[in-house]
Parts: sequence; structure tokens; C-alpha cells
Amino acid sequence: MLATAALLGVAFQPAQARADDANSRELSLLTYQKPEPPHYLRVALEELAIFGGGLVQYQLDKTTNSRDWQFNYDWPSFRARLEGGAYSFDNNGFDTNFLFHPFSGTLYYSSARANHLSPFEAFAVAFGTSFLWEFFGEFREKPSINDIVVTPVAGLAWGETTTQLGAFFLRACPSTAHELLGSTLAPFVALHDALDGAERVHTDCEESASAHRFRFALAAGEAWSEGVAPYATLGGSFQSEVMHLPDFGRSGVGFTTFADGNVSRLVLDLSVARENVTDVRFVTQTVLAGIHYHNNVVHERHVDRHEALFGLLVGAEYSRHRYDPSASSDRIFLLDLPALTTRYYGRSRELGWELSLDVGGSFGGADALALPRAQRRGSSALDLTSVAETQGYSHVAGISISPRLRLEVGPAELGLELRSDRLLAFRALDSGGMNPGELRTTPVSEFRRRGSLFVALGAPSPVRFLLNANWIYRAGSVGDVHVTKNELSLSTGVELAP
Repeated sequence: MLATAALLGVAFQPAQARADDANSRELSLLTYQKPEPPHYLRVALEELAIFGGGLVQYQLDKTTNSRDWQFNYDWPSFRARLEGGAYSFDNNGFDTNFLFHPFSGTLYYSSARANHLSPFEAFAVAFGTSFLWEFFGEFREKPSINDIVVTPVAGLAWGETTTQLGAFFLRACPSTAHELLGSTLAPFVALHDALDGAERVHTDCEESASAHRFRFALAAGEAWSEGVAPYATLGGSFQSEVMHLPDFGRSGVGFTTFADGNVSRLVLDLSVARENVTDVRFVTQTVLAGIHYHNNVVHERHVDRHEALFGLLVGAEYSRHRYDPSASSDRIFLLDLPALTTRYYGRSRELGWELSLDVGGSFGGADALALPRAQRRGSSALDLTSVAETQGYSHVAGISISPRLRLEVGPAELGLELRSDRLLAFRALDSGGMNPGELRTTPVSEFRRRGSLFVALGAPSPVRFLLNANWIYRAGSVGDVHVTKNELSLSTGVELAP
């Protein structure tokens, strides 16, 4: 398996060091020849159109959706919504809850963001639209607690990250490639600019206002998974980070605050083994608001760099991993909210470094790792939620911590990333329970640790030789049944750092 080798690949490529520019203290998503005001009416109309499209799809798939109908169009059903007695965690399929609903949330959010609303305003729109869908669009079903949270928050995490990445190319010097990439990643922005006849100022034409990192990697290796014979793997990875801050990487001393989602990160990993996809991982993170401190001095032959960043982080991770290429996938979807990030960047004459720590709460869904073994031991003794019984996963909440380190010494770079997630399954408010206050008696918990170590050789050439070591530890409990998985993989390959 190829882990996130590109994630911590090479140092950011900061804009050329220069004195502070007092006119560029605030960097918005895009700059226009004439200021573009928020289009609140158009936001409302577009959200209504997306909502209507969802209703059409919902009615066309009435046979499937009617299985969840428990209410009628009457006052008792409406009152249950107002009083809170109708709300529950649903038992829809994993991808329905954690792939399709986040996509819907991304549409809600991206439409509002492209109409020049701030990230917080766009999130309010996404949350409101999602809540109305649960309250009215699926009136005959119990409003889903997990959907009310996942749809808008994942929409924020996915939508802001892809919008920031698209805006990076739309700010760049005009070219067919930049316009195509920007329009693909931020289609609502490109469409609205075209409709409005808005003229963008290409602020990143002569000198990039955004520090950035783009990495593509391809590697092959071998994996050792507990209880499974070693097997060969082939994988690819893409990673991007954009720091759209006025003083990042520039000479001077001072503080800058930001609240426009100016720091974003995206990771996409894919691995195959024995003709099966063994690993899929999609991660988005956005620092919505924060403070940036820089103390950078340009000497004659080197830069003495010290920068720190602290902010509010919103993230989303969708992953499917096979510990055995012929077995089923272990599925996890987690939202990082609320979460905080602290980052420190430095450089001396001989060494460059980057330290970061992300800590916060997690909410989402995870496969019950120990459930198959617990069921084989005697399912009649288990008292599980309906989603665990029918779909094999649980709605979970917990805490996550992720430290990262990167060192740069001459042509060599060393990176280390860890993430630990401790999760507990919700046992109350089950959609299959007759009593909303009923608590399922069988406790379910999940635990995961991931580690990635890499060495890249060949900088400053854009093509580097890559060595990876990746480790995953997974544990799960259902009642008194406990299961663990351990996997280590090593790989070599090449990395492109344009």
C-alpha cells in the first residue's frame, strides 16, 4: 500500500521574500476589477433548485426510500419534529451516508461560496438547506441526526478545500490549463464569474501570493498484514496544500489574522493488490480562521525563517482499506470538528523543518471490526443498533490527534505523520428502536492508528526518488469480543514535485 507519501513531501514553495505590503493584509478567495457583492437572492434560488432536484430523485426512487417511511403528512408527525421525539441515527448504507450526503453538502456549500459569501455564511446556508431537507424533504422519515451533521460539515470540508485549490489556478496567469483546472475544481466559481462578466485580477501572475505544495507519487512495494501472506502492492498518491496568506514565506516580522479559509490541504491515495483495490483514502482539511506569525530575515546566502500558525480546523476523511486483498474493506469516515491546528515552520542555514499538531473531536461512521466474530460466537446475546445489525457499521464519535514532522537537509527530505482515532459507537436514538430513549446494551468501540514515514531524495529537481514505510493498527470491540489488525508496508517509487 502507498500511504500519503506526498502529504509531507517537500517544503512549501513560498513566494519570493519581500518587504511587507501594507495593501495586501487581507487576501480574499479571488480579487476582481470591480468588487463583487454577495448574491443572496441567487443563493436562495440555487439552493431551492438543488433541493428540488433532490426531491425529484427521492420520488423516482420511491420503492427504496419508502422502506424508511414511519410518518404521515399530519399534525402528530409535525409535532414530533418540533418536540424532538422524531430524531434518530439512521441505518442507511455507508456510502449513502458518508459519500453521497457529503457530495450533496458540497453542492449546498460551493454554490453559496461562489456567490461571494464567507465560509461561515456558506456553512450556515449548507446547514440550513440540509436541515430543511431532513425536516421537510424526507417528511415521512425520522430526521437523521447523522445527516444533519455530516451533510453540511463534510460539505464545508470538501467544498472549501476544492474551492481554494480551484481559486489557486484561477488567480494564476491566464492560460488554458489554469482555466481548465480552476473551472474543474471550482465549477460554481467559474460559472458565476462567467454569468456576471466578472473580471478577475490575476494576483499570482508575476509573483505568487500563495505558498503551495503539489505532489504526485507512484510506488510499488510489499505489505505484511497479520494472518495474511505477504503481497505486492502498487499505488499512487496526490497531495496539495495552499497557504493563501499575505506574509507566508516573506521577509519581515508581524501577525496576520485570517477568516477566509486561507489554508487548505487535500490528499488522495489509491492502492491495488491482486487485482483488487486495497486502499482508498480521501482527506480534505481547511483552516477556516486563525492567526499567523512570521519572523523571517533574509541574509545574503540564506533565510532565517520562523513562522507559526494557529487556527480552527475542519476536516473530513473517507477511507476503505483491505487488510487482506481478498476480504472486505474496513470503512471509516470521520469529520474533524471541532478541531484546532498548530504549525511551526523554520529554516536555518543547513536545515528546514515543519512541525504540526491537529487535535479535536471526531464524528462519523466506522465498520464494527469485531462484529463478525461476535456474531459467530452467538448473535442472540447481542443487543445492537439497527445500523450495526443491517449494515455492519456504527455511528461514532471520539477524539483524534495527528502530529506531523518534516525535515529538509540538502537534497534529502524526511517526513513522519501519525494519526490516532479513539471512537465510541452511539447506542441511543436508534432509528429501529421503538423507544427514542432506549439504550442498546452491547457497547461498541473502535480504535485506529496510522503512521507514515518517508524519505525523498533528489531536491531541488522536480523528480525525486521515494522510500515509504507505512503502518496501520486497528482494533475494535463488540461487547466482550475484541479484534485487532496490524499491517506494515514498504515501497519505493518516484515523486513529481512541480
